[in-house]
Amino acid sequence: MVAGGGRRPEVAEEEDSPPKNKEPSGIFAIFTHIILQICQEVFNLEFLKDKWVWIKSIFIPVILGGIVALLISGSMDYNDLNRPPLSPPGFIFGIVWTVLYILMGVSYGIIASKDLVDKNINTIYYLQLFVNLLWPIAFFIFKWRLFAFIWLLLLIILVIKMIIDFYKKNKLSAYLQIPYLLWCIFAAYLNLGVYLLNK
Repeated sequence: MVAGGGRRPEVAEEEDSPPKNKEPSGIFAIFTHIILQICQEVFNLEFLKDKWVWIKSIFIPVILGGIVALLISGSMDYNDLNRPPLSPPGFIFGIVWTVLYILMGVSYGIIASKDLVDKNINTIYYLQLFVNLLWPIAFFIFKWRLFAFIWLLLLIILVIKMIIDFYKKNKLSAYLQIPYLLWCIFAAYLNLGVYLLNK
């Protein structure tokens, strides 16, 4: 009741109130969920307790990738090649690979920080990293374009196996490797296109 004996216009207020936001759905909901899980996994007390595990996990792929980039810097001929459609500008590759190496390290770090690493995880993780690091050497330094394409197919198989193995340990660690897999598939397309267009 309000002054004057009248009733509060509860129904009118309910009708005039703005509609509630709907829950996100589809792809947006999936990515939102993954981002929230990443924040929960990384920015918590476990990160402080296992900081050296995280530092090692992230820095190993990033530093090794940087060393390989320095090795091939004098042999980069990407801009001089005939390239297939959808080929990105050369500077994109350094940015993308840096992000992918960080995601790779975070993915491994999640498993390592939870003491879920075993011989199988280590074998597939470091094997695919080794194959990954040799690809640009074959492609740019030795100009073995066809061999590099076949090498990339091997890498794709190893990455798929790694995602499956990681999924058994921690789902988020597997999801973080999906951009890596997609980029390797795209890189294989570019590699094959370069080979065919520059024979």
